[in-house]
Amino acid sequence: MQQTIYPKRIIDCAGVEHPEHLLLHQDLQIDLIEHNLAVFHAGSHIILDYGKEMRGGIRILAHSSDLSSVRVRFGESVGECCAELGAGEEFSGKTKKRQMDEKAARQNATNDHAVRDLCTVLPSWSDMPFGDTGFRFVRLDFSGECTIKSVPCTNIILSRRAKYIYRGDREIEKIFSVAKRTVDLCAGSGYIWDGIKRDRLVWVGDLTPELLAMTTIYGRTKEVENTIDFARKQAVLPDYMNYQPVYSMWWIIALQEYLSRTGAEDFVQKQMDYLEALVRQLALYVDEEGNIHHTGCFLDWPHADKPELMEGVRAINIMAGKAAVSLLEHFGRNTDGAREQLSRLMKQEIRPVTKLVAALKYWAVGALSLEEKEILLSGGVTGMSTFMSYYILKAVHDFSPELANAMLKEYYGGMLKLGATTFWEDFEPEQLGGTPVDVLPREDKPDCHGDYGMHCYIGFRRSLCHGWSAGVVAYIKECLDT
Repeated sequence: MQQTIYPKRIIDCAGVEHPEHLLLHQDLQIDLIEHNLAVFHAGSHIILDYGKEMRGGIRILAHSSDLSSVRVRFGESVGECCAELGAGEEFSGKTKKRQMDEKAARQNATNDHAVRDLCTVLPSWSDMPFGDTGFRFVRLDFSGECTIKSVPCTNIILSRRAKYIYRGDREIEKIFSVAKRTVDLCAGSGYIWDGIKRDRLVWVGDLTPELLAMTTIYGRTKEVENTIDFARKQAVLPDYMNYQPVYSMWWIIALQEYLSRTGAEDFVQKQMDYLEALVRQLALYVDEEGNIHHTGCFLDWPHADKPELMEGVRAINIMAGKAAVSLLEHFGRNTDGAREQLSRLMKQEIRPVTKLVAALKYWAVGALSLEEKEILLSGGVTGMSTFMSYYILKAVHDFSPELANAMLKEYYGGMLKLGATTFWEDFEPEQLGGTPVDVLPREDKPDCHGDYGMHCYIGFRRSLCHGWSAGVVAYIKECLDT
């Protein structure tokens, strides 16, 4: 569905007469005679807040203009819409880092995946669209004179009647609502994207928590099926999905989850020939002693290149193996190869040293030692991730529902305290020390968006509307809806 949304407030402006006119719900048609115009002088700027994260762009209805340039910057945070392009531009082919100032390089604003920083001109009596990205804030900088009637945004979001909405604890209601908006925006294109700013891609590992959210809220959906189908068609064996063997394992897990949650036998049946071939291929990389010989494995970013990475990969491989046996058995297919692979995988014990790997071991084998249980339950939200929140919280809940509930509120509530209207690619509690997303950056305080992040999501490149963070929806329904 496409929505037209007017700005809710003005964060900042200078050199502008009657900026409040841009908040009026005026007719979206420009005319020779206009009575409520914002007047922009050379060197002026304005920052508009649309109230919530949006996926789309803006329309600018200009009345008069001297045809000088206007710079348009979209931001998921106020800091991002005020930032200069930085080191992140290497992803878009611009690598002249020596010409960047230190702050721009460090804060890493980028046009990767979707252009969010552009310059244009506005003809008189014009109505033109600009941009298609993820944003809540827009900054306009004028080099000359211009009068503008309105700057509405266009929002593209999934519109479907929900089969389930959480009602209960007010704070959890808010978390559920924001998680729902996250996945609704990421599913607005007909496929389920990782993020509406970046990455506008189908990442199959990320699909699993997104699927959990979508089936919880809506049941069977074409968006999930389109995405599962697309991933299969793109990954012609022997290639793995997204070139990641673990993501092909997640595809098997997602397929089994989709069948169990929707009963969509007709759809899943069409995937079975590929599934059988994929299971045979995965089995080639597990030897008689249970050693896994895949290279380039990915668990999640905090475990990248760490020794415990393969412990988590073993757990996911076991989960995928069990899912494959279940699917093959359901459709009357031979399970001998899948069972043999599982038997080999189980010859070696999973040894968790982190919260996530402990949770995945619990999902894989259904038991933890006392020491492993302590790893899972200690440290509060330390070791949490938006990607794996469903699996961690459900495992914790089986041992301590009170702790899991407290972790949910502390972790997801932390993002809400920083102004989140959708949930993020990554969140660490230390980010609570930064300025919220809806506040102008300060020189004496870090920015919760631009001054944090790691790996591929450093600074403003980090997505603040990331579908994998919505898996918490399924946890809320399954564990907290009494």
